[in-house]
Amino acid sequence: MLQELFPRYHCRYSSLPLLGPYLDGFMAFLVARGYPRGAVICHLRAARRVDERLRRRRCRSIAELTHAALRKCAPPSGQAVQDPSSSAVVRLLEAYLAERGLLPSLEPSHPADQRLAEYGLYLARVRGLVPLTIRAH
Repeated sequence: MLQELFPRYHCRYSSLPLLGPYLDGFMAFLVARGYPRGAVICHLRAARRVDERLRRRRCRSIAELTHAALRKCAPPSGQAVQDPSSSAVVRLLEAYLAERGLLPSLEPSHPADQRLAEYGLYLARVRGLVPLTIRAH
């Protein structure tokens, strides 16, 4: 599938050190979710930048990757306007890798952590609080 979208340059994408082996599956994931061809191409180009940012952060393999490390590769909210594709790709990659079981689970391991997570969801959904206020509570 990668070869269909990038007949000349598919090697550039498939040879990326971290994300290269997963980009073909990531493309299928995007197509299955209904993304049009142009958006898929845009997201794949942004995936190259995310791969580079991960390597700058000394991530050497997907096994070392965590949700937090992946989220740090997204541009800060003020710069997201300049590079909106990177922010979207980080969220989509996180969903794709978590669905494939390649990212550690976000489930809290301790019962108290589970209760805190439930309370945080309550504060967000029912009370409409923002994440900063939820953390303060």
